[in-house]
Amino acid sequence: NLRYGNTIMGGIAIYSKEVPLEIYSNAKKVTLVTDKDEKEITITNGVAKVTLEKTKFAYVKVTKGISKLKRICAISNPIYFSQEVVK
Repeated sequence: NLRYGNTIMGGIAIYSKEVPLEIYSNAKKVTLVTDKDEKEITITNGVAKVTLEKTKFAYVKVTKGISKLKRICAISNPIYFSQEVVK
């Protein structure tokens, strides 16, 4: 599951650098995907809070395997971001 302030997966949020993206997962590691890049996030006690740079969307995927033999096991719906910016 993803949450950004009051916005859940599939919703549209207004970006604010003070609001963290909250990732809830039973997996120990997930990959955060945005229009800018992909990065591995470690989940502690079922949740991770990530500060995002301004982006158009964010979603997570879970993979299993080793190196190039990884396969996607789960993928979330994205949270989309309005191009408005709240300071």
